[in-house]
Amino acid sequence: MDDNAQSWLAQFEEANGRPLRVLHYGNIASNGYLNAKALRALGVHADVLSHDYYHIMGCPEWEDAEVSGSWGDDFAPRWKGVATDFVLPPWFFRGPLDHCLESAIAQFDVHDAVPASNRPVSFAESVEGKLRSPGAAAFFASHPKIFAILRYVRRSLQRAGTTVRKPFSSWVRHGAGFQLQPSEAEKRQAQANEIVSELSRMFPDRIGQADGIDVLRHASLATKLRRLFDHYDIVHAYATNPIQVWLSGKRPYVAYEHGTIRQLPFEKTADGLCLAGAYRQADVTVITNCDNKLAAERLELDPFVFVPHPVNEEFLAPTTASETLRRKLQDEQAASFVLLHPSRQHWSEQRDPSLEKGNDILIRGFARVVKEVDPQMLLVMVDWGQMVDESKALLRELGCADRVLWIPPQPHRSFARWINASDAIADQFYLGAFGSLTPKAMACGKPVLLNLNEEMHEWCFERQPPVLNTKTSDDVFDALRRISTNPDERFRIGAESKAWYEAEHSMDVVAHRLTGVYERALR
Repeated sequence: MDDNAQSWLAQFEEANGRPLRVLHYGNIASNGYLNAKALRALGVHADVLSHDYYHIMGCPEWEDAEVSGSWGDDFAPRWKGVATDFVLPPWFFRGPLDHCLESAIAQFDVHDAVPASNRPVSFAESVEGKLRSPGAAAFFASHPKIFAILRYVRRSLQRAGTTVRKPFSSWVRHGAGFQLQPSEAEKRQAQANEIVSELSRMFPDRIGQADGIDVLRHASLATKLRRLFDHYDIVHAYATNPIQVWLSGKRPYVAYEHGTIRQLPFEKTADGLCLAGAYRQADVTVITNCDNKLAAERLELDPFVFVPHPVNEEFLAPTTASETLRRKLQDEQAASFVLLHPSRQHWSEQRDPSLEKGNDILIRGFARVVKEVDPQMLLVMVDWGQMVDESKALLRELGCADRVLWIPPQPHRSFARWINASDAIADQFYLGAFGSLTPKAMACGKPVLLNLNEEMHEWCFERQPPVLNTKTSDDVFDALRRISTNPDERFRIGAESKAWYEAEHSMDVVAHRLTGVYERALR
């Protein structure tokens, strides 16, 4: 841990009489969970709110449990009897929203909210403040006859089958007569219209992409969340969740992109425009995909910083189980060399950058190696993604389907065993960037095949990762021939990869940089 970051955390705790509090809002790909674990190890009070989201890859069980057997639906897994050697930590709040809010708030004293910021209140609060007028209760308390008459009229209308849309509390004294105070629905609509106006000021070229009705659901959720947000010094929001934090008025907040900034904020929809506004208004935006500097600059974000993807460093060491798995592949699959390709199967002629993995580039290079260099090379692929059938068809067409083993998606502990049982890892072959797979493989000391745009990564790392840079099928062929026929070269690259990970991408690096982000946001 960097001395400056550690010193700042100590100074914060001394000044406030408690550790820094950070709420990680969202847990797609377990980024929130892994970041919070690393920060808690440093003494930060880091909690995770992951309401109404249960996908396997967003469950702590996927990261830290020993999983055996079937969990059922990937979007509604049943972990009982399947995930062992694990207890869900009390700081991870999962389930329906109201349950999560109740559980998370219960840990704090009722008067233990973080002092209000001197920064602007939320749109919801500001608009409601403009619409609020003297309370009707006080007026009717001093005019009981008027109250009785209105109550009689209301009941008479209800008995006649007429709907009374506005309760008595919406009637207020105004000068010599009465004025109808806006109903809750009208307040919410006015609030949403104010949000749309603010978005129009930020993005004048996108006027008309959203109206008040479109943003109401975001504003309503933001209002519910604010009472939890107030207990934290910072809310660290993932994916599209910065929208709710921004609209709640909570300051400061950190927006964290993990691929979500590449296209979503530029979509000509209300959600896209709201996300663009939430990124623009964030105190700091964290970029985890190096190529997304372009998107950050396009949105005119200031400031934005790079922080590497978190990697679960537990269970990565080789074990007896991983050695047994390797022998099994050698015996049952007659494998002379094992190449693991866990990436989602998505490739097409259109090359959509938000989805594309370039799996076909790998397949064509691998097929050539099997034919020309090593007919016993084994490719292990994970059976997930939209183009699985297309990949299987291409393998059959190229005559190498019998040298491919398909396995289901693997939770972290099992995945670590597969990495250690393999000779090399293949990531993605189109985008020019990488997520968490490449550093996890490098942490295990494995060579990685990857299309790397080195210029794109210069602003993120002091040294370029020592991957086998493979942009074409010919590159894949050359790289596989090189490391399959020269074990010393393979081990050298693996050792360099591990050293690079520890210096540039480890969880110590991640925790240090996140602490710096929080310090900057709180200035």
